[in-house]
Amino acid sequence: RLFDLTFDISPFSFFQTNTLAAEKLYDAIRIGADLNPRDVVLDAYCGMGTIGQYLSRFCEKVVGIESHPMAIDDALRSAGKNRIGNISFYKGRTEQVLAQQLKPGGKYDFSVVVVDPPRAGLHPAAREAIIAHKPEKIVYASCNTATFARDLGFFLKNEYELRTVQPVDMFPHTGHIETVSVLQRK
Repeated sequence: RLFDLTFDISPFSFFQTNTLAAEKLYDAIRIGADLNPRDVVLDAYCGMGTIGQYLSRFCEKVVGIESHPMAIDDALRSAGKNRIGNISFYKGRTEQVLAQQLKPGGKYDFSVVVVDPPRAGLHPAAREAIIAHKPEKIVYASCNTATFARDLGFFLKNEYELRTVQPVDMFPHTGHIETVSVLQRK
């Protein structure tokens, strides 16, 4: 459980084990996104859709993308149990789905993009595909400051400016800090 949501977790799906800290992380994402009821949110690298399901109550629509098939199955099952009707999921690599199924000017006009990539950060083609959509905001949750810095450099060179960086201590007494950063289009 996170907040008032319940999630089904299969053995190979990622789930934040420190649920109290995860709620703080998701609140930092929500605050950074500053959503309104007209926003359409892209949740890239969505895993089992926990962030998107939480954000869905604050916006018009959430679209999640995840490459791991079992995670998408978990996301669909949990969204059904949580009775969330304004969320959909695409199975595939973020860069491929954005290039082939969710092209700019297509079905969705994303005003906010939330990314929570693995430690390797964003795939270069995913960065390109995200800025092609020209979202007003990119909310980047990162567990690896080195790859975040690399990706940040790309966004700063491509009409975005860094507005805030909020650390979230996911595992006290360890070096594991998540950061939630908000980038705004100039």
